[in-house]
Amino acid sequence: MEEKDNEIQQNCSEEDLRLQVLQLTKDILQQKAAMRWETHKKCEDITIDQILHESKKLLDFIKKG
Repeated sequence: MEEKDNEIQQNCSEEDLRLQVLQLTKDILQQKAAMRWETHKKCEDITIDQILHESKKLLDFIKKG
């Protein structure tokens, strides 16, 4: 039973980390797009694929550290 509880906690922690990284990545990409608009007056669309790709890169970086 204790092993099951530990597994559930690890899974929750992993899910929490993934959601936090996803949110952080979205915020970074949105800020980057806003700065690009302010400096160059160029509109930059952010796709879900970009967010997912960058999130995976950030998550890999975090896990290596």
